[in-house]
Amino acid sequence: GLGLDQHVGGRTPATCRDVGIVHGMVDLGGDLSVVGAHPDGSPWLAGIKAPRETSRAFAQIELRGGGLATSGDYERAVIVDGRRYSHIVDPVSGYPVESFASVSVVADNCLVAGAASTLGMLLGLRAGYDWLLDLGLPFLCIDADGNTPLHFAALSVRAIVAALLCDAGAALDPVNRAGQTPLAVASEAANWELVRFLLERGAKAEAAHAQPVLIAAASIGEDDVQGIKLLLR
Repeated sequence: GLGLDQHVGGRTPATCRDVGIVHGMVDLGGDLSVVGAHPDGSPWLAGIKAPRETSRAFAQIELRGGGLATSGDYERAVIVDGRRYSHIVDPVSGYPVESFASVSVVADNCLVAGAASTLGMLLGLRAGYDWLLDLGLPFLCIDADGNTPLHFAALSVRAIVAALLCDAGAALDPVNRAGQTPLAVASEAANWELVRFLLERGAKAEAAHAQPVLIAAASIGEDDVQGIKLLLR
């Protein structure tokens, strides 16, 4: 359900401004409420944890205002006989949800971001993803293998879903547990339409902590000269 930290986070900017604080970011147990950018106007840089490797950042985002909230199954969970049980409980079944490993949402305030990220988790993989996409707020969903919706969209024969995700603020170069970015997934599948689209949007052939995309492309059974040329531009 909705946490006290998210409620407090929703009121933080107004409370800070009431006492003369106009620049700052407040961390409320992983939910971030931004009062205002740095005095020079530059944004705060926030990291979103990799849910199965919490010592590293899965993605980074610039924030000048509003809130960033993350719901997941990694900070508060128990593992019994190799199965992970989240602290987020389905109100219908009464059992922990089986859903994404992590859902992060950016909104105008932390209260809205927190409610959206929690509901995205509660709805599950497919329904949660569809609901977040319809909501129109920037979001990042990560499954247990570190895949984001853009990793799955990279296998589609059309770029329309990838375009919707990018327009909604999806990170271009997230790295899954296999060390692959969406561009690498598309290259390995010889999905050159998606490779072209991702490159045009600014995806990197050699992203940090990721397998070089050319290695993924080299695993293709038959050489595709035109496809490889795209990656060498």
